[in-house]
Amino acid sequence: MAAPHVTGAVAIGMEMFPKADPRDIVQLVLRTATDIGEPGVDNVYGWGFLNLGNLVSTAEPETASVFANAAWSRFSTLEVAGSALRQRAESRGVPSITHDGDASQKLWLLPLAGLSRIDEGPASASATSRSFGFLAGADVFTDNVWRVGAGVGYSRTSLGESVRTDSAYTDALHGVAYARYESGPWFGQLTGQVAAFRQQVERHSISGTLGTSEQPVGTSRLEGMAVGGDVRFGREVFKNKDRSVAAYLVSNAMAQRTDGFEEGGAGVFGQSGGRSTLAQYAAGVGLRWTEEIARGADAPVEIVTDIAVMHRFGDLNHAISLSMLGLDIPASTAALSEDVVRLSGRIVAPMELGEAYLGYNAVLPDSALSLSVGFNMRF
Repeated sequence: MAAPHVTGAVAIGMEMFPKADPRDIVQLVLRTATDIGEPGVDNVYGWGFLNLGNLVSTAEPETASVFANAAWSRFSTLEVAGSALRQRAESRGVPSITHDGDASQKLWLLPLAGLSRIDEGPASASATSRSFGFLAGADVFTDNVWRVGAGVGYSRTSLGESVRTDSAYTDALHGVAYARYESGPWFGQLTGQVAAFRQQVERHSISGTLGTSEQPVGTSRLEGMAVGGDVRFGREVFKNKDRSVAAYLVSNAMAQRTDGFEEGGAGVFGQSGGRSTLAQYAAGVGLRWTEEIARGADAPVEIVTDIAVMHRFGDLNHAISLSMLGLDIPASTAALSEDVVRLSGRIVAPMELGEAYLGYNAVLPDSALSLSVGFNMRF
């Protein structure tokens, strides 16, 4: 009676994966069997006990959860770098302690860090993304109205899923640019970045391999490009000697393109993906409060608090399409909130060689937080 049961399992596998080679279906039936007897494939029990539950679960979207979360983490990295760049562009150049009246900081360095979390979705695990890196650059043009600058940077992002043991690591090179306009009470600001990334994704929790003789580990290398930008325009509505309040309109966009890939090490469970593109957009209104605290004969410390209410749209669930044995496996994350509050700010302290500042950026209710420690230097 073993033969008809195994034959039926093969038939189910062929129905699930009609484009697969029959030899791959046989491997799928063997590699989803429950291990019994001695650990691993042995001479008495072979591959083990036929497990139709494992076989059917191989096509579940949960098996590709990490790939969708990996796409989310790439957007998180863009936001970390983008928030640090906005902090630099918004810096008005507080006069240094020893150069009263000279507010031009030429060279700058921004170490940065970010922490983001995404909830569990219908077919994805919750995940945490941690980013570290730096941006460095210089003002290339400054006058009484304009400040324009550019820079480069590097970031390293790690992604871990809370329930599954899958993970991803991303290295990215960033090119950034910014422009700031101020004339009387009016101001405008534009920041942009382009990033080239290389991401390694590891799948340890492969659906269909629970309790089997072999535990494959799939490894994928994804490469691509990403871009991001933020534009705002506003006006100071209140100003006196020590403080000012400004209102503004803001819009931003992020997009990424990932090249195709083939997963290695997973055997018949291996996933493949074609070229994919994701984009997210947001627009809203904001309010910025600036306070200057005097320090005796020294230049004042500047404290800025910025809050923006924004509506987002686009690929907020990071849906991508993968393939296993010729069958499409859709993957997506929990959908991000369409309406968010972006809270940011910085503390600027003038120094002899320029100014140092600590900046932060939080997106609620997305549980996303990033920090940047900046230093603007003269020459």
